Amino acid sequence: MSKIINMFPGGGVHAHWGGSATPDEILKECEGKYSDVFVLGWEKEEGFLVGRGSDTLNVKELLYMLEMFKTSLVNGCYEE
Repeated sequence: MSKIINMFPGGGVHAHWGGSATPDEILKECEGKYSDVFVLGWEKEEGFLVGRGSDTLNVKELLYMLEMFKTSLVNGCYEE
């Protein structure tokens, strides 16, 4: 099972930002570190939930990533 690291920006990698980070800071920190990504977030203007995935991922792979992430959250497999 996968393990989510630093689920909450209260410490760890975000400690140098005083315990929190903006979405832009998090995305900049991730640049160049992953082969495939799926980003999920709330739009600033309209407030819609929007997801963006790497063009190398198909719908089945995106769903698999979401389900793995959800399972890790439900089972408490993350560090605060």
